[in-house]
Amino acid sequence: SGLLAEQNKTPFVLVAPRSERDKDGKAPLKSDWYYGSPLFGADNPDLVLFDDLLKCLGAQYKTDSQRVYVTGMSGRGLMSTFVAVHRSKVVAAATPFSGGYLQSWPKDSGKVPFVVSWGGPNDTAFQQNFDNMAKGLIASLKTDGHLVVSCDHGKEHKWPAEGGAYAAKFLLAHTLDKPSPFAGGLGDGWPAYCKLVQ
Repeated sequence: SGLLAEQNKTPFVLVAPRSERDKDGKAPLKSDWYYGSPLFGADNPDLVLFDDLLKCLGAQYKTDSQRVYVTGMSGRGLMSTFVAVHRSKVVAAATPFSGGYLQSWPKDSGKVPFVVSWGGPNDTAFQQNFDNMAKGLIASLKTDGHLVVSCDHGKEHKWPAEGGAYAAKFLLAHTLDKPSPFAGGLGDGWPAYCKLVQ
């Protein structure tokens, strides 16, 4: 993702949870993630995991609870969207890559700033059309009043080489419940394919 290189420029705690698999590579549960589950609150294992991770990190490291971010690609892009939408009182910004949202849009998704990145019309994987999912996500976010940056990099179902740089730039610029510094425009240093959605 290039995020480790960005961490060397501006220190931050990077956590990458992984779904467990047995010695044969099989997931012990029916699904690696529960972002497709209709259970959202304390009943959703992924949201409980996220809440517990934050508590554990806060107990072990000097972290800023006002600067919590989520990102990921493909299934992790779906997961980061799911967490941002359902934990908008905690997540300051989100940058899903080839993600989307698989449920009916929730009534209150807060106002989390998003960069939605995907690989254009050929961004397909695992029998999913991530081009359609990204466009649907952007429409839902805009309708709900989120600040949205659209980044169609056109490189199919891949994380673009420059993705870590612009994800870190966007995420680290945000603080929970503060206005986005990108509300008036993206400014310099962004790929030409990234646009503030008006």
